[in-house]
Amino acid sequence: MVTPQSTRVKAPDRPGMNEDTYDVADLKPPGGSSTDGLNSEPVKSTRNRISKGGRDFILGTLNVRTIREDQRMEELVEVFRSSGSGILALQEHRLCHTDKVKVDRGPGHILITSSAWRSGSGAACGGVGLLVSDESYKAAKLIKSFTERILLVSFEGNPSLTVICVYAPTESSGAEEAESFHNSLREAIKEVPAHDLLVVLGDFNAHLSRTSPEDKGWYYHERTNRNGRFFQETMLEGGLIAGNHRFQKKLSKQHTFASEATLSTSLIDWRGGDTLRNVKKC
Repeated sequence: MVTPQSTRVKAPDRPGMNEDTYDVADLKPPGGSSTDGLNSEPVKSTRNRISKGGRDFILGTLNVRTIREDQRMEELVEVFRSSGSGILALQEHRLCHTDKVKVDRGPGHILITSSAWRSGSGAACGGVGLLVSDESYKAAKLIKSFTERILLVSFEGNPSLTVICVYAPTESSGAEEAESFHNSLREAIKEVPAHDLLVVLGDFNAHLSRTSPEDKGWYYHERTNRNGRFFQETMLEGGLIAGNHRFQKKLSKQHTFASEATLSTSLIDWRGGDTLRNVKKC
């Protein structure tokens, strides 16, 4: 989602921290993972900035459909490295842990996750997180889990960068669950300082279509579904626009999901930011 001329209400530099908010100085693992020793207030420290030298900074989003097996995680890391991304938002990692937020260090990367949840049968479901480069993590200053479906991470920069990773309920879920998710997302967006560069990445399970003849975007779908309508309301309230259809792409390059059951394709993963030069399927 994009905010070229943001109408978001100015928020304090940082909201009061709660049990789900973590200053990164306390989360940086010395080669392992840790969420111990959390402070109640952010601490001042010298950190790198998220981008240097005017280079393009690449962000992406991917529904990984589990990285519980070592092989799946290794494959993901290789894709991350080869893409040149600095930040990759993840959905459905299906990693369950007791911590609200967990940080794991690997060679050349850091994995930040909020825990997945268990279904009625005990199966691991959902889970959101960010896979970031070492350089990006050095610039991280705040991590906050809003819900099991919404994770916010802020990075030092000029301006500062705030990334919100989301995994929305599917279209088959109840309307109340979908509405609750978007209410929580709107609250998360309101907490982002107005001067931050805000990027919301994730699997919204939403179909968007052209809203009027004046809309000159490139759309994959001819009909907006229920989740898409919730998504439009969230963008309207937050002063945001979706980035996917703001750049001309071949139709074959626009979809982000292919159903194994029906072989149908759809565009349900959305990305954007205050400053976008390109949005593409990788």
